Amino acid sequence: MADESTWSAEPGRLGAELEDALTHAEHALEGLDRAESRMQTVRLIGLALIVLLAAATVVTWAFAPGNVAAGVLLAGLAGMSAVLVARDYAQTKSTRERERRAVVQLSRLARDLLPVVVEQEAWSELRHVTTRARIARFPISERSR
Repeated sequence: MADESTWSAEPGRLGAELEDALTHAEHALEGLDRAESRMQTVRLIGLALIVLLAAATVVTWAFAPGNVAAGVLLAGLAGMSAVLVARDYAQTKSTRERERRAVVQLSRLARDLLPVVVEQEAWSELRHVTTRARIARFPISERSR
């Protein structure tokens, strides 16, 4: 059976691990921000493409009613675009949700661990406040933000 000294971390080590976890969480938060930005971009481009192709289809049928093939082709392209946009959106949403779960778990860990580290390692008030501010940037649940 291990003695009690093996259960406690080396002085300063827990704080360093907390800092490492926060750095990792900040990188994951950046990934989350990129995924959300990509989702917005995909939605806008997809919507614009679908509207453009739908308008081209209407114009083709209105001004060239005999050219059914062109209208069908444009309608098919609009449909394929919608499917591709929906697929890319779903993949990006999956990535976003995975990143969000990781960020929330890391931030919960940091929030729970901070008071212990501050007390055990006698952190300065400045370091404590700065670390709390870093932690405050993170969502507290998977639905927030």
